Amino acid sequence: MNRTNKFDAELKKISHYQKHQHMLPFIGQYWGDDKKLLVVAESHYLSNNKENLDFIKKWYEISSSDLPPKVREYTNTAGLLNCTGNNQKYDDPRAHSIYKNIQMAILKSNFSFSDKTNMFRYISFVNFFQRPAEKTGDSIRVNKQDIEIANQTMSEIIRIIEPEYIFFVSSKAWKYFDKSLFNRANTGHSCHPSCKWWNRKSKSFTKSPNKQSVTGQESFIDFMNTHNIFQTTITNPHTP
Repeated sequence: MNRTNKFDAELKKISHYQKHQHMLPFIGQYWGDDKKLLVVAESHYLSNNKENLDFIKKWYEISSSDLPPKVREYTNTAGLLNCTGNNQKYDDPRAHSIYKNIQMAILKSNFSFSDKTNMFRYISFVNFFQRPAEKTGDSIRVNKQDIEIANQTMSEIIRIIEPEYIFFVSSKAWKYFDKSLFNRANTGHSCHPSCKWWNRKSKSFTKSPNKQSVTGQESFIDFMNTHNIFQTTITNPHTP
C-alpha cells in the first residue's frame, strides 16, 4: 500500500467526486510526516474510439457507475499510482514516463530519506482537469466548464489535504489554475514530464532568480531544493 486513505471520506464529499469517486487524488502514505508537496498534472486520457468519446462528452453528467470497468481503471488516479502495474521502481523501463520522470526528478533533488522504493509515497498527486482528454496522449481541449470544475475541485482538495507546496507539471493546468487559491510563493510550474520540454530549456518555467532558463525537470528540482522539501526534519527517516 503506497497511499493513505485517511482523507477519502472528506474527498468523496467534493461535488465532482460524489459522481466520480474513482478519480480521487493519490495521497502518499507518508503525507504529513514532513513537508507536504502536491504535484498537479493535466488530465487522464482514454483509448481512441467512439464509445469513449461519447463518455467524455457527457463526463460531468454521468457517474462512475455509468462507465465500463476499463474506463474507470484508466481514470482511477489513486488506483493507477497505487497498483502494481504502475508502481514499478523509478528505474524500471516499463514504468509510465510521467510517473517515472517525476520519481527520477525527486531522487535528483536534495532527497534525504532512506526509503527510495517509491517516491510517490512522499507526495500527493492529482490531475487538474477532471475529465479525460479527447484524444489518446494529446492535450485536453479545454472549455469553460472544465475550468470551473477543475478550480472548484482543486479548492476543496487544498482545503482537505492542506498542502504546503504545489507544483504543476502541466503548462495548460497552470494557465487555467485560479492563482488566488494558494500562496503564490509556494507554487511552481513546468511542462508535462512526458513532453520534449522536460529536457529542453525554457524561460517560462519556474526557476531560481540566478537562472535565465531551465528545463522542465530542472524547474521541478530547483523548486524542491529551494523549499527544502525533501530535507528531512524528522528523527527517523523512513526505511524500506
